[in-house]
Amino acid sequence: MRRSVRLLALAAAATVAAGCGGGKPHFQRATGWQQLSRPGELAAANVPFRAADRSLRSPPSGTVATLPRSGIVIWLLVSRRHEGRAWERKFPPVPLRVDETVATNPPEGFGCPPAARPDCFEAGGAIRRVQARDSGWEVAATIFFGTDRPLPEDLAAADAELARLRLPRAHVRSQARTAACARPPAISSSSYASTVRPSSGPPGSTATISGRLPGKVATEVAAYWNLDFDHWPSLASSSPRAVVRGVPVKLVGAQYVAGRCSYHVHAEIPSAPPGRYPLEVLYGDALGSASLVPVYFRVTG
Repeated sequence: MRRSVRLLALAAAATVAAGCGGGKPHFQRATGWQQLSRPGELAAANVPFRAADRSLRSPPSGTVATLPRSGIVIWLLVSRRHEGRAWERKFPPVPLRVDETVATNPPEGFGCPPAARPDCFEAGGAIRRVQARDSGWEVAATIFFGTDRPLPEDLAAADAELARLRLPRAHVRSQARTAACARPPAISSSSYASTVRPSSGPPGSTATISGRLPGKVATEVAAYWNLDFDHWPSLASSSPRAVVRGVPVKLVGAQYVAGRCSYHVHAEIPSAPPGRYPLEVLYGDALGSASLVPVYFRVTG
């Protein structure tokens, strides 16, 4: 495995409950994350901010310039608007998510992270941008990853930090996104079956794994390649149980799903000999995790 991952220890209720009401826009504090707050500007990073970036006039460009491969910097420009709610429907509400962003050039005053040079647009894009409007607030969010190929757990960590953004009076819309999930007409073994599209392709191709979640019981889903469904708790060991011998178990995708009724995980198919391999989806929160029935992908030559 490229790096071990655990389901993020976040409760879905925290996405809604904390930070409602008055006050200023801010990130809720979290272990391992640093925050900067200036009038009209917020920043959060999973690495220490450079000294120059802590000044009142400098954006976190120095931190981005030295960002390690696993580093993440989230930079927000926040302003108050008063036009009402009609114009907000054209933009995503909070909480923002990485899968709502688009790759972009470095903003003025910034460069590409060292490991992403010379082209930030290579692969998935080391710099992502999204604009949001919610409850009279306008937010321009730029996310910097230390590499143009961030790992699934890096994407999930960025989603988790974005979910900690608190905008005063934006709690009504956030709560609306956590309404009860519709139950399937009849509960059976296929009620929560995953699908994968496409279901075959060469190594290096991308597939989307999707499905229904059994209620709002998870904050994250994680997809594993070649993991034995009957022995999925073996992930806690140094040698997870594989289905096809000689092909290692790998984390291939993850998504932050607090408040969602379904998941859509983008997975990059690893290098493997031609054959049929399981994709195992785990879902969970701070209290534990569970496994969904795997879906299968056929690697072609």
